[in-house]
Parts: sequence; C-alpha cells; structure tokens
Amino acid sequence: MKALLLFASLLVALGGLSGCSAPTIADARYLNVSGTSGYFTQAQDKATAYFVCGQAVQKNPFGDIDMTENFWCSFSVNGRAYEKLNTGVIAKLVLEPGQYTISRPDDPLAQIKTVTVNLEAGSTTTFIADFTQTVKLSGQEFLQSVRAIEGPVPDTFKERTPVSM
Repeated sequence: MKALLLFASLLVALGGLSGCSAPTIADARYLNVSGTSGYFTQAQDKATAYFVCGQAVQKNPFGDIDMTENFWCSFSVNGRAYEKLNTGVIAKLVLEPGQYTISRPDDPLAQIKTVTVNLEAGSTTTFIADFTQTVKLSGQEFLQSVRAIEGPVPDTFKERTPVSM
C-alpha cells in the first residue's frame, strides 16, 4: 500500500513538474539593465511593485518535495493577469498609489489566497507567489498564495534577471 502511494505521489509530482516547464519567457521580455542599479530605485510619486516566484512545495505522507527550482507563476493585479514568471526572474510595475488586490490566477482548481495592500507614493513592495500541493490519502489540495514584503527588495531577489511584466 505504501509503495503504491509513493508511486502515485511521484507521478503527481512529475506531472506537475512537466506542466510547469512548458512556458518560456520571450527574449523580448528580458530587460537590458546594466548593473540593475536603476531597476531597484523607487518612484517618488508612484508606488513601485516587484513580483517574484517564491516557493513551491509538495507535501505528502512520505516527506516534502521542494519543486521551487522549476516553479512558474503568474500574478493578477486588481483582476488584470500578467505574463508567467519563473524563479530566475523578477518583474516590476510602477503603479498609481491606491488599494490593490494581488492574486495568482494559475490554477482554477486551487484555493487562492490573495493579498490586498494600500500602496503609497514612494513605497516599494515585493510580492512573492508561493504554491503548496498537499497529497493525502483522500486526494490532493492545491494552495496558491501571495505574500507581500514592504520596503527594499530583499537581496536574494535582486540577483534575479529583470523582465518586463
């Protein structure tokens, strides 16, 4: 029984990984930013928002599987969906100050945890998309969530390649 469950979990993980590797980022979306110093500056009269893919984890009875390396995500800002990103890139939007709801529209079967923020002029916020797949004996649960970090972009994300949103 345990071997059958392990085999089923592996098939689900492989299926998820193969589906995650299908999209590509067009060369036109990569930004030519020398030194990226200007990319991480904030606008004085606008709100600056950065978007990155965070963690992707499959939780199952036999141990967790980290799928972050091959993770693709997309974001919706006030209902407008944007292009897919992967864990190697960071995207930026300069927005008018105001209230924004950020979500992940990737999978209609997933539970979607959104974040609503009030972005102020001169502020910088990094939005991080996470994915958790929980495999249980009774089936699977998918959770797509977004978390927000106010303030400067964390150094770990500054190493990623800038792309247009």
